[in-house]
Amino acid sequence: MQNIFSLQNPWRTRPGWQLVGLTPRRILPSILNWIDEPEIIVIRGARQVGKTTLVQQIIYDLIHKTKVHPENIFYFSFDDRDLRNLVLQDPKSVFNFIQQQKGRMSQDKDKVFVFFDEIQKAPLILEILKIYYDSESSFKFIITGSSSLELSKGVSESLLGRVINFHLHPLTFQEILTLKGSKTLTKFLPEVGSEAEKFLQNFDNYQKLEKIFSELSFYKEEIVLQFNGYLLRGGYPGIAKKERLKADMLLRDIKQFYIEKDIIETLRVEKHLAFSNLLELIAYQIGSLVNLEELCRNVKISFPTLKNFLNILEKTYIIELLQPYFKNQRKAVRKNKKVYFLDTGFRNACIGLTNFPSNPNEVGHLVENMAFNILQKANSYLFSESAQIFFYRTYDGAEIDFVLKRGNEILPIEVKYQNFVKEKIPLVMENFMKTKGEECQKGIVITRDFMDKKSYDFGEIHFIPLSLIALGV
Repeated sequence: MQNIFSLQNPWRTRPGWQLVGLTPRRILPSILNWIDEPEIIVIRGARQVGKTTLVQQIIYDLIHKTKVHPENIFYFSFDDRDLRNLVLQDPKSVFNFIQQQKGRMSQDKDKVFVFFDEIQKAPLILEILKIYYDSESSFKFIITGSSSLELSKGVSESLLGRVINFHLHPLTFQEILTLKGSKTLTKFLPEVGSEAEKFLQNFDNYQKLEKIFSELSFYKEEIVLQFNGYLLRGGYPGIAKKERLKADMLLRDIKQFYIEKDIIETLRVEKHLAFSNLLELIAYQIGSLVNLEELCRNVKISFPTLKNFLNILEKTYIIELLQPYFKNQRKAVRKNKKVYFLDTGFRNACIGLTNFPSNPNEVGHLVENMAFNILQKANSYLFSESAQIFFYRTYDGAEIDFVLKRGNEILPIEVKYQNFVKEKIPLVMENFMKTKGEECQKGIVITRDFMDKKSYDFGEIHFIPLSLIALGV
């Protein structure tokens, strides 16, 4: 145990331990806001989205800003097979080790911070964690997981009412640009990000945002280049600073690692070839209604197996199945859902897409998926998960891409990534807003590079470029 622990906790033996070349994650301040509260902090997210790096940033903040003594910080990564085997033999071993080590240079009243990384790989530890949480007020636990299949079960059974959850997504566009250190855009990022965030918070603040958009027109080519790269390769931190060929290779490796480790090794899925085929098939269907019967036929699996596979893909943070909007949401359960990937780079790796598509329909689906990702990140990082995201479809097949519901406010959002000559509002959005009345007074049309605001008798419509919205999270 001591050898594993020493390797995983360099700050305890290196007085000048530093973090270099890492962009602060957007979610970090929200997590630090809970660091002095008793609740267990749970950080969820897909593999390789940066959970371990985020934990290191939290530890760095504790040591250098909060002035916590390094010997009061304990980090354990259950990615280590030897550590997993020790816990399997004796679930109390980690806690016994902490008790032996803690306090050599601290007082009994000092807070002890315990980090368990990829805890779903050591589920037996959750019951012991509960006992310590209930009996040791000096312990603060921060845990991470990349699969909510085991984690949710353990939390619901052992830690219910004792946790606060955070979802770490792949890098935002703003985080990508900060990490790359774009010389021409860096000076604009703080102001642009602040004003775009204000817009997302209230879907207002149009005049200031319009002024900034006008200033950014001088850097339009670089913004388009960077944003197209973001659409194509997504936001996995490991690929952000890599050149094109290396980034493509890494994305393929991330996808293959997911299949081999999470699906075959950890979850012990036997029909992994069928699983891979399903993953590729739905990667071609982003933004489309999922036909379960058709998927069963094409992949040659039973309906229960398909449902299990889709559940795994959702619970490992690879896809999300979006429900249609109904005033009575019980009706939505029986309706077909739309599929989106939580990262466009992972999706593109599933179909071998390495160059920006030339087909406008392919670009449209990719952009719609990115718009969904941005709304997800806004919900996690700006709205504290208080919003719900749906799509809307009439009986005759007319659609609104997204409907965002926050409290009593409903916001329809349509993606029209095309060259605008003049403002054009989809008829289905106009009819939707007229029907909803007071609770739906604003709508958004997401564009490529067109910005405007128009007032109508049924409400106010904002035309906003997607790359500009992306800078708000």
